[in-house]
Amino acid sequence: MVTVGCGTGDPADPSRTGPVASLTVLDYYTDRTEHAHWGELLAACGRRAGVTIEHRSVPAPSLVPTVLRQAAARTMPDLLMLDNPDLQQIARSGALAPLRPYGVRTDG
Repeated sequence: MVTVGCGTGDPADPSRTGPVASLTVLDYYTDRTEHAHWGELLAACGRRAGVTIEHRSVPAPSLVPTVLRQAAARTMPDLLMLDNPDLQQIARSGALAPLRPYGVRTDG
């Protein structure tokens, strides 16, 4: 799972934050059982954090093209399920926000 943006405004600008009421999540779990399972987990995390989760799934072959279109339109989800082989292509698009400014340690 990749954090694409947090808060409001430009996800690449951590100084532009505000109260978060909902988060959008995009993944490739279109199988009914997997989608339901992930949806339940995400909803439970959302309740615990006090936010509503909007969970959307697209077929795996459509994920990268969908994400690249969203990146170009600046309509990326807040959280993105992404496989490692696709990470570099999405990162090159400039769509991903660094986690360190949000207080997330990335040193292991």
